[in-house]
Amino acid sequence: MKASFKEIIFKIEPIYSDSCSEIVASVSIILIDDLERYFIVGGFTIRKDIYTGKICFASPENERRENYHIEIEYSLQKIIEREVLSKFKKESISIIEEDKI
Repeated sequence: MKASFKEIIFKIEPIYSDSCSEIVASVSIILIDDLERYFIVGGFTIRKDIYTGKICFASPENERRENYHIEIEYSLQKIIEREVLSKFKKESISIIEEDKI
C-alpha cells in the first residue's frame, strides 16, 4: 500500500491541571489524503520542565498498554517538533493577548 498526504494538521489543546503541571497541552497529528480521508495519531504532549521552564514535544507514552508504540524517524520528528512548538507558542501568545483586552 502506498499513501500520500496532502496536508498534515497539528491539533493542540491546552491542558490546565494542577495535578500534572508539567503537561501543558495535548497534541494530535491529523494526516489528510487527496480524497479528504484522514488518519489521526493522538497522545502526543507538550511538556514544561518544572526546573527550567523549557517546553518540549513528547511522543505518546502509555504504561498500561504494552503494545502501544509510536516510532518516528529522527529527522522527521525534529521537523514535527519544531512545527508543533512554533504553533503552540503562537497560540499561547494570542491567548495571553486576548486576556489583556
